[in-house]
Amino acid sequence: MIFVSSRAKPLYVMKKWEEYAPTFEVQRRLGEIQKAANTVCERLEQDTSERQGLLLASLQTVERGHSEAQGLFRDVEAKTATLTQAATRHGNRLKTALLEKQRASAAIRQLNHLLTFAHAPSLSALPALFHDDARAGEAAATATALLAVSREVVEAMRSSHTLKQSAPLGSINAALVRLEEYCNALDNRVVSRFDAALARSDFPAMAACARIMAAGAGKKGDPSGSGERLLIQRYISTRPIFTEPEQGLMGRGPLDAGNPPPPGSPGDASPLRSLRLLYKTLLQNIMNEAVVAEQVFTQPTAALAALVTRVFEQRVQFAVDQALSWRGVPDPPSASDLRAHLRQLAEAVAMTRGLASDAQEVMGGESALMNELADAATAQHLANYVEEELEWLETRFREEEERAPGNPLSLPSFMELLAAHTEALERATTLGLGAGLTATVRTLHGTAADLAAPEGPPCLLRQARALLAAGLAASAGMCEVLGALGTLGAALELLLAHHGARVAPALLPAPADARTAAAGLEALRAELDAEALAALDAALAAELAGLEARLAECQLPADFRPSDADAVPGEGPGERPTPACAQACATLEELMLLAEQCLHGPNRESMQAEVGLRLVDALRRHMARQRFCPLGALCWRRDLQEYRRAARADGPAARQLAEMEAEAGLLVVAPEALPGLVGSTLGLTAQRARQVIALRADWGEAGARGKRLAALFPDDQRR
Repeated sequence: MIFVSSRAKPLYVMKKWEEYAPTFEVQRRLGEIQKAANTVCERLEQDTSERQGLLLASLQTVERGHSEAQGLFRDVEAKTATLTQAATRHGNRLKTALLEKQRASAAIRQLNHLLTFAHAPSLSALPALFHDDARAGEAAATATALLAVSREVVEAMRSSHTLKQSAPLGSINAALVRLEEYCNALDNRVVSRFDAALARSDFPAMAACARIMAAGAGKKGDPSGSGERLLIQRYISTRPIFTEPEQGLMGRGPLDAGNPPPPGSPGDASPLRSLRLLYKTLLQNIMNEAVVAEQVFTQPTAALAALVTRVFEQRVQFAVDQALSWRGVPDPPSASDLRAHLRQLAEAVAMTRGLASDAQEVMGGESALMNELADAATAQHLANYVEEELEWLETRFREEEERAPGNPLSLPSFMELLAAHTEALERATTLGLGAGLTATVRTLHGTAADLAAPEGPPCLLRQARALLAAGLAASAGMCEVLGALGTLGAALELLLAHHGARVAPALLPAPADARTAAAGLEALRAELDAEALAALDAALAAELAGLEARLAECQLPADFRPSDADAVPGEGPGERPTPACAQACATLEELMLLAEQCLHGPNRESMQAEVGLRLVDALRRHMARQRFCPLGALCWRRDLQEYRRAARADGPAARQLAEMEAEAGLLVVAPEALPGLVGSTLGLTAQRARQVIALRADWGEAGARGKRLAALFPDDQRR
């Protein structure tokens, strides 16, 4: 056991102190540093506070100075604005004074020049200004102004009756005379210079002359630039387009037998080719002259307008007249000649308007002048356009009638007629007749009044009626009539479509004309319906009459009074129709099939009903011509059933045929049963019963109730 003194530290305590002694030293040093840092921060805070106070005081001082400076600037700006306004007023006054001074100086110079003209005994005594070609523009402007003033003074003196008739030197009259003399001389001099420059194609010299003449505008009393217009006219008159026209450009050769067809005939296309070539050449010349006009004249648009006006008046007018000439066309012209002429007219008008449009584009801007020139060039040929169009339609229709007289109606012929009128309408629209277009369309289409008139224009409605009515009249037989009716329906549909697509839109600007055209179309439909009904009625009557005649010819007496030898083995009486009936039914079936193919809707139903009723009448007459034994009556009843099937009888016709079948029972029963059958079962009148019973083969021999049939049913109806 080891003993340790109480004063001595334990070993582990000594070790811990040695470990933590440096830490305590660091903490002490940190405390000292913290205290020193706090001291420094306090000094910095105190210094910053003092500096901030000084800065705020300085800012306040600066703000007060800024406010004072702004006030000073405002004062300076106000004083500057005042000075500027004063300077502007003084500047305006100075400018006005300068202008007045210049005007006064110009007036003094003008007065001096006027005095010079008044005292000059001749033009040679004028100052050098009026003889110097380099200053001709200034001289022209001066002379123009002096001339205007002189004229005003002279007019005023003349109005106040203070003007003397004499013109002594120094007077205003003398100045006016000398000024006019000088202006004329200057004009002649400038024109001569312009002509010389034009001869050598010196465009700058020509432009100088144009400026001189423009500066002297108004010296003739016209302020619109008549001086330059004089040069423009002289320039235009020297253009090769007028002085050297192309030889033979319009294709005009000598008229002799060796040059068929004549170049001017409507069937010859060379004039239009030549016209197109001419227009191409003219447009190229116009484009070239536009370039020159821009370089030479002060008013190039006016110069070009004058050039184009002369081109249309001289070259275009003549070319159109030549292209549309009737030379060499036989009199009267044929439809092909008239049509070719109308086509050439439309093409020539279109080309002329195209040239006007191209010329307007070259000139720039929009103007009615070019359209007026184009219309004037073609006005003479458009004046009779409607009459020529109607003449072509009439000639064409007449030639078609002569080519195929009496032919049945055909849809292709009607389509050709409609195509001709469509071409006429399109041509009228293309020609752009303006306000007269609706009247032309109404004339070409026709009205109800045109249909009613004995002699009317060859409009579409009249020609369509004539063609369709003639086709109906030329149709022979039921087959052709039904075919014509089908064609008529298709033609009317085409006519309605043509009216809706062509006529009605063209007449929209004129509601009254549109109503008149529509009324004319309805009147045509009504007339054609009546004629179609009459033709169908006549054909149907002829067809049924023929059918009845064939029945009377082919129906043998043995058909309804067969003997035992006529019986077919294995067949009972009335199991098949008689040969005459079979033949007639075949005809009826063909007729019904044709009606089904050619007619539609109510028209077909009406015809079937009419055929049935007429067939009943024919069969009644055919029955009255026959005599029947009981077996023959059964055959007749079988024939009636076959007739009803073949004719597709319905309604009243079917009922009447059923009644005839019932009547055939009077021909089948024994004579003893006739009185009771007639009185109760069939419900026939006594007269009709006698007519049917009289057709029995035993009419004169058989009897009932002790009497002969002739005595039992008196008033024999044998025929």
